[in-house]
Amino acid sequence: MEYLENLNENQRAQQRPARVLLDRSDPLPYFDDTAFQGRFRMYKQHALEIISLLEPTLSCLSLRGRPLPSSLQVLLTLRFLATGTFHRETGDLCGASEATVCRIVHKVCRAICELRSVFMKFPDAEANYKVQFYEYGHFPDVIGCIDGCHVPIKCPSTPDAEEYRNLSERTA
Repeated sequence: MEYLENLNENQRAQQRPARVLLDRSDPLPYFDDTAFQGRFRMYKQHALEIISLLEPTLSCLSLRGRPLPSSLQVLLTLRFLATGTFHRETGDLCGASEATVCRIVHKVCRAICELRSVFMKFPDAEANYKVQFYEYGHFPDVIGCIDGCHVPIKCPSTPDAEEYRNLSERTA
């Protein structure tokens, strides 16, 4: 009989803890433009434009559980991409689990990729751009660049490897 009583006590101890509903409020109104840019690496108005573009894709038709609003899904993804931190730390900002953040990041990134044909275009006159880039900086076979960022690359081990090295690295 004692064995059954101990078994029942052990079962009670192993029961799931009570669910705690965390605050998942929208961070947009809490940050001014400067603080928002520091946390998400973009202006608030640009984030709002991205949210409005992605909202139809991200809106959840189910009311099961406590779905995150599409604005918060986009902001979580932007924060994750801006900081390069882990899903757990990103989820701690709004009370989302690590698995939820992982699903949201994948979902939002897929939605962004679906818009690539609208926002990403290669130049029409590819040959003309190659000539202009070569005349300007002696870069062979370049047809475009992205916002002027210097991206470190490992030089290939070929005879013309020096042509691919960043100019700022050559002088350093």
